[in-house]
Amino acid sequence: MSWLAATRASALLLVERPGLAVVGLAGFLARGGLLLFVLPFVTLPTPVGIGNWIGPTSITASGPSERLLWLMGAIVAILVAALAIGTVLGSFADRALFGAAEGGNRTGGRSRRRSDTVVVIARLAVIRLLALAPVALALAWSAQRFGAATYRELILPDELVTPLVLRVLDRTRDAVAIVVLAWLLGEFVGGVAVRHHLRRGDPIPLALVRPMIDLVRRPLTTLATFVAGAVAVLVAVAPPLMLCWVLFRGVRAAIGEGHIVMTIAAVMVFVAAWTAALWVAGLVAAWRSMLGSYEVLRAAGHAPARALPRTQPAEA
Repeated sequence: MSWLAATRASALLLVERPGLAVVGLAGFLARGGLLLFVLPFVTLPTPVGIGNWIGPTSITASGPSERLLWLMGAIVAILVAALAIGTVLGSFADRALFGAAEGGNRTGGRSRRRSDTVVVIARLAVIRLLALAPVALALAWSAQRFGAATYRELILPDELVTPLVLRVLDRTRDAVAIVVLAWLLGEFVGGVAVRHHLRRGDPIPLALVRPMIDLVRRPLTTLATFVAGAVAVLVAVAPPLMLCWVLFRGVRAAIGEGHIVMTIAAVMVFVAAWTAALWVAGLVAAWRSMLGSYEVLRAAGHAPARALPRTQPAEA
């Protein structure tokens, strides 16, 4: 099966089984897509609001107060828990979508994996977390930049119209670029590694090395698979989210003016657009995942029977 045939097979499989979009959406939201669908419609807190929430007595002459330390510990614990839960849910989606793409495999490997689901999901989660090491390093390197930019905007801001978070990101564009590149690298390594583990049962260290081997052996199709998936998600998700953002501003305006009929209509239109954006994100995420699965299956010399055109003669 050629790479173009794999792209068509991924789309045809979604046409045959549109329910896979729900699995793709679950994996997309679990790995951070939820922030994309929520943050644009949330009012970012101001420095004054953050200060009131933390409390004026959180910093004393002897250092941070006990309340502030507990608050920071709770925030870190929530972030770690969210990362762990999202990784586990995303691993379930990885396994389900790879199984759908694998389809015609007759080796019996999938049936053996069903008997130890917990072990497989745990290994996939570990692979995904280890693949985030570049992101952790990039964040550790850029933490000082972000801290300095935040301090500068709090003490001597250039303007107060733009939210604080956006002003800090604008001041640290190079650090943001490095973090984004590290995240893309982690997505590439983690996505290819989990599929090789599901296909071959590779040990975790070997599975993490497989993406580099694929880059050496099949550089064009390996990179094309990742780039096509990333671009497809960006092109498919960004416009609907921008439309939802505009519609949400209309909802706020209708509520502010006190027009009940206009408010109900604006809310209905916004919910319809937001739901459609979720469905599009699920379809594209599922297609991207199955395209990556087909690339790994092609590298292993296995073309599922499901990928063959229905009109092809039996002799083929």
